[in-house]
Amino acid sequence: MKILKYLLVVVVLVIISCDSDDDNAAAPTNPLLVATSINFVKANGNDLDTFTCAKFSDSYAVRVDARFEGDERPVATRLDFTVNGDIYSVTFSSNGSKLIPVNLIPGNNTAQISGSNIFSSTLFTVDQGDFVEVP
Repeated sequence: MKILKYLLVVVVLVIISCDSDDDNAAAPTNPLLVATSINFVKANGNDLDTFTCAKFSDSYAVRVDARFEGDERPVATRLDFTVNGDIYSVTFSSNGSKLIPVNLIPGNNTAQISGSNIFSSTLFTVDQGDFVEVP
């Protein structure tokens, strides 16, 4: 009877001390989305010409570039940014660029990735055609 008790205790201790491999496995982590740049562009993605007048009839956009860091497969991740104080969001599910249509305002326009120091600024001057201001 004593042997049976000892045997039962040993069996219970063996069962309790066994760990499943799943218990020690690290939980998968989502890769980190890192914004690399934000720029004002034409609606087709072409860069804006420097020192030229923009036309209200033209369409414009903000191009946001981002990449995922980490070994895990990327999952859809939202990235917030502002344009002239208005909040926008874009979702990335892979590395690359996204074009988001925006309306420029006369004067200085600023776009910034929320929570970062990544920003872009452009001066939007209105093409006045052949109009000449006389003092």
